[in-house]
Amino acid sequence: MTKNRVRIDEAALQRAIQPGIDRIQDQMNEQLRTAIAQVRDEMQGQPADEVFDVLVQRLEADVPGFKVNEQAMRGVATEIEAGTLS
Repeated sequence: MTKNRVRIDEAALQRAIQPGIDRIQDQMNEQLRTAIAQVRDEMQGQPADEVFDVLVQRLEADVPGFKVNEQAMRGVATEIEAGTLS
């Protein structure tokens, strides 16, 4: 019995799916910016630890597939506390 082998042109496949990947990434980035701005507006001046907790909770709820980069989010929370995040 002969096995049929299929060769996939990975570069062509990547070119075909890249526009969809880009659209999803743009949507996620917009959701991320929106959620951070909302937390900033609601919690500016609050302690960074509290801001961090709310920020993570909001991002996990609002941005599908979001994985927390704790160091980056703590930096954002500190900026929200200080009122320096624009």
